[in-house]
Amino acid sequence: LQVNEQAAESLMLALRQPEGVNIEQWQKRYGLKWEKEQLDLVNELCAAGRALRKGQHLCLTAKGMLLADRITVELMPESCRK
Repeated sequence: LQVNEQAAESLMLALRQPEGVNIEQWQKRYGLKWEKEQLDLVNELCAAGRALRKGQHLCLTAKGMLLADRITVELMPESCRK
C-alpha cells in the first residue's frame, strides 16, 4: 500500500475503536498535517454529536459510526484524496 492508503486505512480503523485516533501520533507517523478544513470538520462533528475529542484523541460516537467511511475521507488532507 502507498503511504496515503496506509494513512487512510489506519485512520479508518482507529476511528472505529472506542479510544479513537491520537491525532498527533497519526500525523507524525504518516507525515501528514490536518489543515483548517480538517480541524473545522472535527469541530462540526463534535458539535453535531458525531465525534468526541479528548485532548489529542478523536473518536466517533454511535451517530458518527454510521458515517465512518465518509468522515475518514473528509479527514484525509486534500493532497491525499487524489
